[in-house]
Amino acid sequence: MQGDYVFVAACVGELSVGRPGPARVAIYDVMGREVIRLPDTPSGESSGRMVWDGTNGRGDRVKPGIYFVRVETGGSSVARKLVLLP
Repeated sequence: MQGDYVFVAACVGELSVGRPGPARVAIYDVMGREVIRLPDTPSGESSGRMVWDGTNGRGDRVKPGIYFVRVETGGSSVARKLVLLP
């Protein structure tokens, strides 16, 4: 994952975790609360695709603002900023 993302309807990003293994992907609000957990990448792959449609775990549309995507794999993690526009 490189750079920050600004989006209106949906955010799509390519993930590259460097080595094969499962990756946990979650979206957090600015207070650090988990908004939604996205499907993990398969354990035998070193890359995958992240898609977030701006909804929370209950399927409700979240408010425009700043969010963070965090990818955890093999004991390491990386986070990137997402800006959801109205």
